[in-house]
Amino acid sequence: MNLRILRDKDENGRYELRHDSLAATIYEKITLVEKELIEVRQFIENAYENYKRRGILLAPDDLDYLKVYKGKLFIGKELEDFIQESISAVEAKVRSLKRITSFSIVALVAVVFLIGYYYYAKQDKTRAIDFSVRAMLQKEVNPQAGFQSAYQAYMVDSNNSISKKAIFDAFYSLLESGPHYNSAGNEIFPDKTLFNFESEDAEIISASFSDDDRFINGILKESSVCVWNKKGEKIISLDFNNPVLAVKLSGNNQFLGILCSDSVVYIHDLNGAKILNIKVSYHILHPDDVFQFSHDGRKIIYTSPSNEIVCAELPSGIINQAITSLKSAVCDIAISDDQNWLAAGFGDGIIRIWYSNEESYTFFRKIAAHNGPVWSVEFSENSMYILSASEDSTYCIWNLNGEKVYGSSDEGYPPQNRDPYCNAALQGKSTCIVLTAYSDMKDRNDILENNKSLPGDNYEFYTRLDFSDNSPVNNLDPSIYTGESDLWHILDNQSGEGLTCFNYSPNGLYFALTGPDEHTTGLYYADHLLLRIMQGSKPVFSNDGKCVVCIDNDLLRLYPAEASEMIRLVFDENIFGSIKPPKIK
Repeated sequence: MNLRILRDKDENGRYELRHDSLAATIYEKITLVEKELIEVRQFIENAYENYKRRGILLAPDDLDYLKVYKGKLFIGKELEDFIQESISAVEAKVRSLKRITSFSIVALVAVVFLIGYYYYAKQDKTRAIDFSVRAMLQKEVNPQAGFQSAYQAYMVDSNNSISKKAIFDAFYSLLESGPHYNSAGNEIFPDKTLFNFESEDAEIISASFSDDDRFINGILKESSVCVWNKKGEKIISLDFNNPVLAVKLSGNNQFLGILCSDSVVYIHDLNGAKILNIKVSYHILHPDDVFQFSHDGRKIIYTSPSNEIVCAELPSGIINQAITSLKSAVCDIAISDDQNWLAAGFGDGIIRIWYSNEESYTFFRKIAAHNGPVWSVEFSENSMYILSASEDSTYCIWNLNGEKVYGSSDEGYPPQNRDPYCNAALQGKSTCIVLTAYSDMKDRNDILENNKSLPGDNYEFYTRLDFSDNSPVNNLDPSIYTGESDLWHILDNQSGEGLTCFNYSPNGLYFALTGPDEHTTGLYYADHLLLRIMQGSKPVFSNDGKCVVCIDNDLLRLYPAEASEMIRLVFDENIFGSIKPPKIK
């Protein structure tokens, strides 16, 4: 009966196929491949039904099983879409897994690198300290070996302040140990030939570097001026009939400008020849900037007795432009580093700005800046901001659109010390504002005996500081703060009256501070580590930050102020004879 494929006749007398027996018979006759395709199709249909009920797509193993039959199956669009959706879902999971794996590998490599870096940095720091300790022990017995050990410490970890301290100590031990001999056996005296500039028994009042640091200008007490090169050789010496108030070298080092108390700027070349005399106006509170050389040395800009800002050619003195109709007295002028801007502070509290088109200056904007005379204006290094200081005891930073990006007042100081400002300067990569405050001494008989005033006026001058972690000049961030730095507590050595003299290196890594005795100056690293006590006062850093000069009565002392400069002097210039740099292991 099971072999039959036809049923008996029905009530109508017709035969009916037995489908199950027929199907089994047919299935026996078809090929193995055809049987597999039937099973695969049935698998897909069952999986699709499961997907419709439960939303479960085909798994990666299912898709691998179906790959073999790709191109042999003839299924409808609905099942094709189901399979493709399953493939897309599996590929997305694979991509996601690869991303996670990649991120994990990168994170693992970074962690391993940081652990290795920390380990080696820790090793370097330890090695640097070991070399530094060795240098400190050797410097008294064998200064040359001490410097070599200090050099090894510095090369292993140049950012370590202990390494810098070791270099400083070893260098100055060498300098003071003497005598030293060159390769020919001749005795050499680097302390006398390189670092001490004599002024022929006249007390030095102030000193400054030329723009390119090739020369050092000095104002002497006996109404005279000296210019030395960095080797201590005197280039020029000039005497005048009136006290000298300011000295400047042009950017090309061709012209020397000297302002005397007779309101004349005397222009000389470096051979001493007189080039030009210019009559100017100035106030004793801030005479330094009543004349400015252009950076190329081709022009001079000054304030005239008729209250004009005059631009003249050099060396002829021919006037190119005179800015007139200035209703208030000009207190100070400044030229931006890019030569594109001229700014002036006025007695009515106004700052005026002009733009240069190379031929002349065109008025650009005025800023109602202060409630008193603007004694000081200065451009930032990027020429985008102006720092001003006023008699109203405020100092501010402005952008060229006239917007105040930072402003402060004297309210943080004791009432008795809320004195006006006559100068403000940005130093240390614009992280510090160095302020000069002044007070009228005419009614202060208790301190007249210690008068530190400039010639002809009874004013006392002292320095205050404003530090910033995020200077608005560099970062457009007005989060500058006043007197809140830890450094303030170290530097405030005069009971609220300010500092004797302070200067920050242009690279922001060092600062120099004259002590209360006014005869010695401390050179500090940025982390406040004292590197060296130097003889002299009124420290001034070179523009490259590698040297600092201090005034010691009639002597100008030049001190190397950067470890790399000391290494160059010892190993390249051989100022102490032939000392070889050791190998770094």
